[in-house]
Amino acid sequence: MLNEMLSESKSRLLSGKSRLSRINWGLLSGEKLVIFISLMLLFSCAKKEPMIVWEKNVTFAEILESVGEKYVMLDFVRNGCSWCIRLDADTFTDLEVINYVNTNLKVVKMHADSTEGKALIKHYKISGFPSIVFIDSDSVEIDRIIGYLPPEQFLNELKRIQSGENTIADFIKRTTQNPDDFDLWKLLAGKYEGRGDLQSAVEVWESVAEANIGDQVLVNYKLVELYAHINKDVSGLEEFVVNNLDSEFAPYAFRNIINVQRRNKDIEAEVKTWINFVHYMELKQTQTARFYNSFAWRMSEIDKKLDLALEKIRSGIALVAEDDSSSLAGYIDTEAEVLWKMGNIDDAVKIIDECIALQPDDKYFQDQKAKFLE
Repeated sequence: MLNEMLSESKSRLLSGKSRLSRINWGLLSGEKLVIFISLMLLFSCAKKEPMIVWEKNVTFAEILESVGEKYVMLDFVRNGCSWCIRLDADTFTDLEVINYVNTNLKVVKMHADSTEGKALIKHYKISGFPSIVFIDSDSVEIDRIIGYLPPEQFLNELKRIQSGENTIADFIKRTTQNPDDFDLWKLLAGKYEGRGDLQSAVEVWESVAEANIGDQVLVNYKLVELYAHINKDVSGLEEFVVNNLDSEFAPYAFRNIINVQRRNKDIEAEVKTWINFVHYMELKQTQTARFYNSFAWRMSEIDKKLDLALEKIRSGIALVAEDDSSSLAGYIDTEAEVLWKMGNIDDAVKIIDECIALQPDDKYFQDQKAKFLE
């Protein structure tokens, strides 16, 4: 009898332990469930990073139909555009810029490789990237921002454009009210030129020439420059350089000759002009590191005069302060690019390593090294 009682008690004890074990595991599973649910709620309630609301999967026509009284901001970009990437990374992530854009504008990216992008690039005469064009619901351009701007400057430009200040419409109104103000006419012509409307810029300068106000030397030069671009003919600019070597506008004439020749794809003429330009700047002792860099990089692009390009970029690097690491890295990169084009791979890699040491967080230089080692 006693044995039976002991056996029954033992069974109950073991049964109780089993139930207790199941209860403990159940409590533990419940704790895990609570933690899991809490984490899910935390992540779901976490504040999302603010960002610009870009229009997507809509046509240009559909954007115009929906814009109402707002302006449309067209951000023209292309693959491989480092300043486009920097604008996205620095400026379009700024909270003030984001809030202003989302409140006041309809915004869309136009890629240079897309069918619609190509058509609009031609229509708005986009010549460089990034270019940001502001238009109304009738697709009429209000103004544009060319190139990269840091957040504060970009926001100031947004507010200016939104207010209508210093736009073409504003300058037309002000020149009508102040017809003898040369600076206003110059700004109006510059606005037309900036948007690629060269004929309108010519008309402004011709009006100023006829009225005989302001700096007529500048007026005459601008007319020569604009007609060179319109007619794709540099003879007038070349004549200007020959007859005005001491003019402050001679360097501008050289650059515009090069620009026209480049658009005409006249490589041999462009190289000749570049070499004359280098000699001119050295004769006038006005050469800079930036100037030498422009020459050397262009020669590397077209694979011409690489020995001279290497000599000049090294002269340019010698003009840069050692503590200006950003500029120095950019110019040394040009030296590396020229060496690579010359087939001096080991030297190019050695030089690009210097760039990486100066700017270790800049992925561009890492990509350059990878390109050299391919």
